[in-house]
Amino acid sequence: RGCGMGCSFCTLSTVPMVHLPIETVLADVRTNLSAGLQAVALLSEDILRYGARGPHVQPACVIELLRRLREYDGLRFIQADHAGIHSVGSFSDAELAEVAALLAPDAPPRSALVNVGVETASGRLLHAAGCGPKMGGTPPDRWGEYCGTQLERLGHAGFTPMASLVVGFPGETPEDLRQTLEWVRGLRGMRVTVFPVLYAPTD
Repeated sequence: RGCGMGCSFCTLSTVPMVHLPIETVLADVRTNLSAGLQAVALLSEDILRYGARGPHVQPACVIELLRRLREYDGLRFIQADHAGIHSVGSFSDAELAEVAALLAPDAPPRSALVNVGVETASGRLLHAAGCGPKMGGTPPDRWGEYCGTQLERLGHAGFTPMASLVVGFPGETPEDLRQTLEWVRGLRGMRVTVFPVLYAPTD
């Protein structure tokens, strides 16, 4: 729960991420299964940060959670909600593939869905919005390229990533929009969904 990455446009940016103990998550899933459900959703601002220490991911913790969930008979599908771009970049290709396989082992290829907040291809604009921690040290002028690479890696690992883009950032220029549009065109041929959302001030 929470995020704590500091982005000025997000209400959870100042709420530190707190991880529910694995036994608490497992007990909640058992409750759902006992009611006859066959699918569960792991809701988080960044599922790949489960068990992390600050921004430093612990892939073994994520994989252990999913492996434990897969021990339950009757659980067919696990939906992950959000994943951070920097967290994706901190997982190896093999680790991403294992996560995808555990989320949807019996589904068609690339059926593991995950929402990834790219926000904008303009690293300058994103950095100005207080998203330096979210960018994980990626230079602003390489943000778009970095995001494209991580989306491609997710696709190869068995995911269909959904990239969200924010339109209307304070200080957004026509050049920022052009840069983002060109970035979207560069995704042609990838298995990816892109959807824009409008900037809405939180204060």
